[in-house]
Amino acid sequence: MSSRNRAAYQEEPDKFAKLFKITVLLGVLLNLVVGIPGVLVPQLVLGFIGLPIEATEFWARLTCWLLILLSFMYIPAALQPFRSPPHSWLTVASRWGGVFFVTTVTLTMSLDWRYLYFALGDLIFAIPELIFLALAFRSRNN
Repeated sequence: MSSRNRAAYQEEPDKFAKLFKITVLLGVLLNLVVGIPGVLVPQLVLGFIGLPIEATEFWARLTCWLLILLSFMYIPAALQPFRSPPHSWLTVASRWGGVFFVTTVTLTMSLDWRYLYFALGDLIFAIPELIFLALAFRSRNN
């Protein structure tokens, strides 16, 4: 392999790792855009998509707080995906977990379909995160 081809080949993992980083950080930003107002004024966030506060505001606030904390856990994987592969894969799995959990609960409990907006929010990031991380590791290992 020529040095030119080798250099181009070695840049490939960085390209996919950068795309993974951008995708994860955009997902964190979206989580914060929903989570911070959700902690402060949950009725506004739920009202925006036409959902009532269920039980007490406490549970909506707690859910948003946990979303914020989970989002912070994504940042190390975004910045250095190769440093801890299990952490990076767990970041992707967490997005898919959100998709499956919200979808399953919404369908099995016959909840308002608007709850699926939360699953869609995770799905929008889960698909590219999975693709970019898989390509980054594949390129790095070849």
